[in-house]
Amino acid sequence: MSPDLRVGVIGLGAMGSPTVAHLLETGTGVVVFDEDPRKVDDSVRLGATPAQSAGAMADEIDSILLFLPGPREVSAVAAEILERPGRLKSIIDCTTSDPMVSRHVGERLAGSGILYTDAGMLGNPPLARTGSLLLLLGATEETARPLAPLLALISRKVFHLGSTGGGHAAKLAANELFTSQVAAMAEALAVLGVLGVDHDVFLDALSATGGRGVGLADIGKTMIGEPPATGFALRLAAKDVSLLEAMADAARISLPVASALAGLFSSAAADNSDADYTQVYRHLVESQLVERQTSEDGHPQVSSAS
Repeated sequence: MSPDLRVGVIGLGAMGSPTVAHLLETGTGVVVFDEDPRKVDDSVRLGATPAQSAGAMADEIDSILLFLPGPREVSAVAAEILERPGRLKSIIDCTTSDPMVSRHVGERLAGSGILYTDAGMLGNPPLARTGSLLLLLGATEETARPLAPLLALISRKVFHLGSTGGGHAAKLAANELFTSQVAAMAEALAVLGVLGVDHDVFLDALSATGGRGVGLADIGKTMIGEPPATGFALRLAAKDVSLLEAMADAARISLPVASALAGLFSSAAADNSDADYTQVYRHLVESQLVERQTSEDGHPQVSSAS
């Protein structure tokens, strides 16, 4: 990239902050904004320039990256920018958001000549820190061509999903697959515990099957070991599966698995919102959603607590 490139970043949370640090290391000028001044100060200490607002940022630069909490915040930032679009040419929205909102925002920004592209992220903060994310882009390769240099700075591979909203929809679908595996393992370990089955032996057997079994066994070992450092928080898992459920409702599609996941992770997040999402297992055990009862003939039964 040219040494005088300047990029705006709005939202300095778990993914926005490491992305800023990486961009600065590439020699990119970065202008930042967040509602939390402490997060802004952290980025400024690394070499970023603060902006007074999202609208003020649009006056200064050509491209903005969004890493916001959700669709409501995306809509609010878009509305502010539309009041004073300045010199802004493009927005890459890395928020995990509602695809329907993404389409609406894209249409509104296009009216002011601003290219909006939703980008679902597959990765974690360490990958953001090294510019190694995988991006699910709601655009065709042709539409996204002007964004290619910037996308190359923050990701190692981009997948083009065709139209606006496609990237965020694919992100929600991917997160359903990830959370469903975690939820299924949590339930499996909980019921085995009720029945007195050795968790370690079960997970060793699962791992011995190879392939997919190894990954599932690793999830299980994370659950029954010491609580891990938070990678993907329960509150974020709850938000993502709830967004998928809402998207399905809007499209009049029944997604019973997504609905069940939304209920489970929302309940777990209410107990410990910042815990890693694999700790949904501890929620199941500690809240007694799965409990041991003894039947009249002495055989253990499994039932859901009221």
